[in-house]
Amino acid sequence: MKRLAGYCLVTALAAVACRVDAQSFTSPGERFRVRDQLQRGAANPATANRYLKGNGTSWATSSGSASGTGACTNQFVRTLNSDAAPTCATVALGTDTSGAAPTATALAANGTNCSAGSYPLGVDASGNSESCTVAASTAADYITGSAQSTLSAEQSLGALTTGLLLNTSSAGTGTLSQYGGTSCTNQFPRSLNASGAATCATVTSGDTSGTFPATAHNLLSSTHGDTLAASVVAGDILVGNATPAWSRVAHPGAAGRYVKSTSSTAVGWSTGSASGTGSCTNQAVTALNSDAAPTCTTIALGTYTSGNYVASVATNHSLTGGAAGSAGAAISLDITTSPTNAATVVGTGRTLTAGTEIATLGDLSADRTISAPRAVVALHALLGGM
Repeated sequence: MKRLAGYCLVTALAAVACRVDAQSFTSPGERFRVRDQLQRGAANPATANRYLKGNGTSWATSSGSASGTGACTNQFVRTLNSDAAPTCATVALGTDTSGAAPTATALAANGTNCSAGSYPLGVDASGNSESCTVAASTAADYITGSAQSTLSAEQSLGALTTGLLLNTSSAGTGTLSQYGGTSCTNQFPRSLNASGAATCATVTSGDTSGTFPATAHNLLSSTHGDTLAASVVAGDILVGNATPAWSRVAHPGAAGRYVKSTSSTAVGWSTGSASGTGSCTNQAVTALNSDAAPTCTTIALGTYTSGNYVASVATNHSLTGGAAGSAGAAISLDITTSPTNAATVVGTGRTLTAGTEIATLGDLSADRTISAPRAVVALHALLGGM
């Protein structure tokens, strides 16, 4: 509550009673008006934290609360709290401010410098140099992008062409140069040493995966390790030689030749032709023809044979059992008792003496008919000797 050179008391009956020191007022009229107002009293407002205030003619209850007291350090008062210290906050640029702050053109005071031949690695908030470092000599070795007139021993990258750099060190001094690259002939670089030189190697199956298309090349070329390099000529054949390797065997230059084994391990062309196949029926082969059937010929006796021979054996006139061309066949002689062709024997002064199977006929002075019983005679015809 506000003291007026006395005190005011808010009673439980919602009335205000004050005791005012008359010496606080400068005139009797002012003292009377205050006392009169305080004695009549003012109603206690229904809202808490209101306070009495003068409006120029009388005392009245405030419409709002009275804040407490307090201060903010390096901050600003964001909120005035009822009967409590204010809420402080740090200024957030852009949120608690608008517009742009003016740009500083100079420090409030000149900061400290590094000593001669040194340079600062930083500057503090007051402009003083931090972490002074001794500067290198202009005669020291530098690598620069382009030539610098203030330096006397720099290596300018602009003096080199585009590419990789190679450092060559000798006696503790390095010299930059352009890397010239490396290459391998019919091989690939398996590795590079520190100077960029390649270790070349031939591609093996262990260096690849998958299937690669073959490059066109001659069969009888050095590309194949198992062939004897040569140029192909029409008619050549390919054989395995004694090396062993595949090699060409030239055509003999004559028709009708064939490939044959020339030894237990070698193959080559024949010196003659090969005959064809075929057979002869009831004839004999008289010629073998190149790649054709043989020549067949009927045997002409005396022309293609020599010595005695029986061309055929036939039977007639009561001889049976024979057949043409049956050499060695058994032939039977059939003599009948009454032959159809009787023989008449005329004899004079002769006597036919009887013998086996023939009867005595007596004097042959007259005609006689000779009849004999049937007899079988085994005749053997022998080819070539009969």
